[in-house]
Amino acid sequence: MARTDKTQTGILLKFFDKEYTKSLKKGEIYFSELNLYRSNSEVLTDAQEDIQEAKYVTYLDNKNEKLLFRNPKTGETGRIDFEKGSVKIELSEDDVANMFISSFVFLNYDKDFNIIGNGYA
Repeated sequence: MARTDKTQTGILLKFFDKEYTKSLKKGEIYFSELNLYRSNSEVLTDAQEDIQEAKYVTYLDNKNEKLLFRNPKTGETGRIDFEKGSVKIELSEDDVANMFISSFVFLNYDKDFNIIGNGYA
C-alpha cells in the first residue's frame, strides 16, 4: 500500500502470529519470503496468495499520454498513435528469491470508522 496523502490520520496495524509477540515488542518485525506469496502454496489462503506480487502494470491512456519513438539512424522522433497500451515491470526470479515482505494495514479515521459519541467504531 502506498499512502501518498500524508495528511491522513489513522492507525497502522500489523497482524502477526502470537509466537512473534516478544520480538515485535523489541522492535523486530518478521518478514516472510516474497516468493512464498507468488506460489500456489497450500499454507496460504486465497487472500494471501498473489501471483502478481513484485509485478506492476501501468495502463496507458491515449488521451493523456503519448508514446514517442526515435529513429536510431536519423535521430528523428515521432509519435506513436495507440488505442490501448500497458507497461509491465516485473522483478526477476533471482531478485524475488532474495526479497522479503511484511504486510501492514492503514485504517483511516475519516474513511474506515464511524464516529459514535466520543469514540470510533
